[in-house]
Amino acid sequence: MYSNFAQVASLAKEVAFTLTESKCATASTLGYTLLHLFEYYMESGLLMSVPDWVPIYATQEGKFKNPSVGYYDEMFAPICYNEPQGILGTACIWSHGLNSITILDNEFSLDLARLGDFIQAVKAIVKKTPTAFPLIGILMRFSDRSDIYMSTSYGRQSVHFEFYLWNRDDIYGSASGSLAGYQTILQTLTKEFNGRSHWGKSGMVYHSRDMIDLKLDETAREKFVAVMNKYDPNEVFMNSFGHRIKRTGDKIDIDPLTTHCALLDNCFCSMDSDCSSAQICTKLPGYVYNVCKTENEVDPVTFDRSLFPAPFGIMSYLVSDVPTLVNSVIANCSLTDALGTIGSLIPAITPVDQALETVGTLSEKLGELKSLSDAAGAVDDVVGGILHI
Repeated sequence: MYSNFAQVASLAKEVAFTLTESKCATASTLGYTLLHLFEYYMESGLLMSVPDWVPIYATQEGKFKNPSVGYYDEMFAPICYNEPQGILGTACIWSHGLNSITILDNEFSLDLARLGDFIQAVKAIVKKTPTAFPLIGILMRFSDRSDIYMSTSYGRQSVHFEFYLWNRDDIYGSASGSLAGYQTILQTLTKEFNGRSHWGKSGMVYHSRDMIDLKLDETAREKFVAVMNKYDPNEVFMNSFGHRIKRTGDKIDIDPLTTHCALLDNCFCSMDSDCSSAQICTKLPGYVYNVCKTENEVDPVTFDRSLFPAPFGIMSYLVSDVPTLVNSVIANCSLTDALGTIGSLIPAITPVDQALETVGTLSEKLGELKSLSDAAGAVDDVVGGILHI
């Protein structure tokens, strides 16, 4: 992410996710509206030039078309640099720079013949619970069948689904928005559609022994284990993952700092404490999968993109409409809900004067941005409006 975008996005993301946890429906709806706005902005960045962004899918000459169809190495070829090169931003999307944005990357391979069925399944899920994909939506890539034993495309033509779970600043204690939708989609993909998780992505629960049993072709697995035994007969290089492959163990090595195992998909929740303090472990209506769901969750939120053509319509929405929505939150949410939101946004600060001073400092830093000055001002309006309730 570009450093300018990251400074704005990191703050706005925390505001949006915190609002989605509110017991006040108006505040929660605003939170999901902001997430859909991010979704719209990031999707636009794939196809056109937007402020502070170099589109991903480009030729070396910087030409685009929509829809874009072609070979990956040609489409994913914008001219960019390892670090930001000034206010216009020509760093690559994967540049670290001054970047506080982190993600849990999810990628699963699905039999191409079942693509249509899975798309319908996703559409059904997002009708049940508010779900946004703020970091470039859901990506799809395609690959031919492979004869490599551990390939996620072994024996079948495949479509690979990928989407990013945008981590909170407190990745171990706070939940990302849309978690119930995300987790239902992933469990549906793996358990109903035999989706195969990317070996280097997703939470550790999708690399458990049970999940490996679901994803691996039995013949390919036997042949791979035979190779393991041939070249490492004494298991000198054996680890927990190898034992799960061989069915000789089921231990999973997860991050020792983990306190709520379901937040980063290190487990499927079985009790409320596996989720964040603002969530319960439950099932969506009509589904059998345990997921972390925000208490008092609102109905799915719609965002009419046609009213705000990208990219400048998005900026206009931030400047003109978001402050109005904040005023609606102030008018409709109780003082108790408002104070709870403030405490969640700035948990380490209790005196109001210190809170206001902190917001003022953030606003000053954001105000230094040129290419995203409008967005910075809008984010300031959101935070300032909440803190002045």
